[in-house]
Amino acid sequence: MRRLVKSRQKTRIRSSLVAHATVARATISLMADNTVTPMQKIINSDVPLGGLFSVIYRSRNIYLNNSVDMAGLSYGQFYALILLSKEEDITQDQIASAFHLDKGTVARAVRKLEDSGYVRRKPDPENRRAHRLNLTYEGEKIIPVVAEIVDKWEREVCEVFSDGDMEKLYSMLRTICSRSLSIGQELQKK
Repeated sequence: MRRLVKSRQKTRIRSSLVAHATVARATISLMADNTVTPMQKIINSDVPLGGLFSVIYRSRNIYLNNSVDMAGLSYGQFYALILLSKEEDITQDQIASAFHLDKGTVARAVRKLEDSGYVRRKPDPENRRAHRLNLTYEGEKIIPVVAEIVDKWEREVCEVFSDGDMEKLYSMLRTICSRSLSIGQELQKK
């Protein structure tokens, strides 16, 4: 059983490396061909699904980092702010779990948000080691700014699609996300 899990993990790692290598090769080959933009080359190549998600994720991060820098935030703080705007009195662990993030990453982001006056911590009455998080008044004021930055990126990226296309796209992406999470959870159980 352990061999099977290790084999699957190696296959998954190899697939990820192949996806990243394909994107990197497509980008590097552009240096010789100045008539095609890097993005056109990547889009027109046989990049696997994971590679396309990686390009989308990374380009979104670049956009958000540049945009939130103007608001005095870093992209890493987005996750906490977004969840705290929807749910009060949550813990750092809940944020990490909701977005499948490392606990240390979330702790640093929350600390910066607290130092900036956007988040308030209070001891968790049920667990002395944990703290409950809430947005401050300043945190509530910054949420529309953060939401507009995210919405603007999505509008710009998806402006070529009809409303019907967008509904189909979101439906397919939710299905892929759900299946991906289920497969990952099944592998962790083994």
